[in-house]
Amino acid sequence: MYADSSLTDTFTVRADRKLLLPNLPPMSVAGLLDSELEPFLQKELGKYLRNPTVRAQGLLRLSILGAVAAPGFYSFPIDFLVTDAIMEAGGPGKDAKMDRSEIKRSGSVVVNKEGMQEAFRLGLTLNDIGARPGDELVVPGEKTGSKWQTVLTVASVVTGLVYGVSLLVN
Repeated sequence: MYADSSLTDTFTVRADRKLLLPNLPPMSVAGLLDSELEPFLQKELGKYLRNPTVRAQGLLRLSILGAVAAPGFYSFPIDFLVTDAIMEAGGPGKDAKMDRSEIKRSGSVVVNKEGMQEAFRLGLTLNDIGARPGDELVVPGEKTGSKWQTVLTVASVVTGLVYGVSLLVN
């Protein structure tokens, strides 16, 4: 047994569910629950280190999209509040429609706007609402422009297409 200062750090489990630590063989954590992770690693590291101290925390990777200041990919502990996740993405933008927020998985809505409103009101966590890695938390924004601007845009595109086709025919 030996001590290794290179193990005093934060390490991430790879996509193949293996933990690679300096100077140690890979450790598979496939099939372990978050609650089983610390005791398992404590035991495994105990084979190589004297009295290892292990802190393990499951993280959830989400996309936060829409009317937030900094949309993108974020990793959160599973017990992170839904509202805090939005704040990590810079908070809602000035045109955000929080009452229409939802969670999508593979393009399908898994937590609708009513479920999100409840999460905001009750202070629910990502785990409470059933969020999974790869989900998208979408905060829609207010559409800018009037109906007339939309009508004019469509009309100008159609006019341009008609003109272009008439030139090709003649």
